[in-house]
Amino acid sequence: LFLQPKKELRDPKHPVTKLSEKVDQKLGKVSFWLLYIPEQEYLQKNKDELLRKKKEEEEVRRNKAALEMQRQEEERNIQNEERRRQQEDDSQYVNGMVRFSNIGVRDLPKKDILRKTDPYVLLRMGMAEKQTSVAKNTTNCDFKGETYELQYDPSKMKGKKEANIEVWDYDVTGFDSLVGAASVDILPYLNKQALVELYLQPKKKKEDGSQSTTNLALNQDQKLGKVTFWMLYTPF
Repeated sequence: LFLQPKKELRDPKHPVTKLSEKVDQKLGKVSFWLLYIPEQEYLQKNKDELLRKKKEEEEVRRNKAALEMQRQEEERNIQNEERRRQQEDDSQYVNGMVRFSNIGVRDLPKKDILRKTDPYVLLRMGMAEKQTSVAKNTTNCDFKGETYELQYDPSKMKGKKEANIEVWDYDVTGFDSLVGAASVDILPYLNKQALVELYLQPKKKKEDGSQSTTNLALNQDQKLGKVTFWMLYTPF
């Protein structure tokens, strides 16, 4: 439609306006789509549209529910597989003897400017432990001819599968001080003797006061030196 100026009727009884009869194209035009729908047809069409949307929403909900069930089933399968593998791994940790030989320490920090460390190595597995001899005033030492064995008993280990190794500095007049600690899983050494080299780490106390054990710090610090030994895990 070409836009036209409005012309007021002079009759005060008819205050409405009407378009000028003259068609003027200077004011531009307006365009739109127009559809005239009878009321019953319009209401029925709206009703059909609402039903269609409701069906679509219901289909979306069913699909989401099916996907969620599938996700949960896959998650259960993964958990079951992890449990199965864990049980298989656990079954390999059998009652046996773990042997430590050719034990040595390297690059230990000095106690102070004048003195080095008097180190010894403490081997722990559960409640059992063995200790090497004490070396004197050194940062590098091999405990030659010293071999130690610790029994691994799954029933007493409470799920633990590691050997814990600690290096201490002996003090003849006071308390010994911990240089650092490390741990190693024993399973890779089942019926296979191999060299183990572990960087010593500081121990970090658990915040829970009810727990008296300690955890190795997560950061791999190499400033405390390392402990080396040959390890063999032999089942009974």
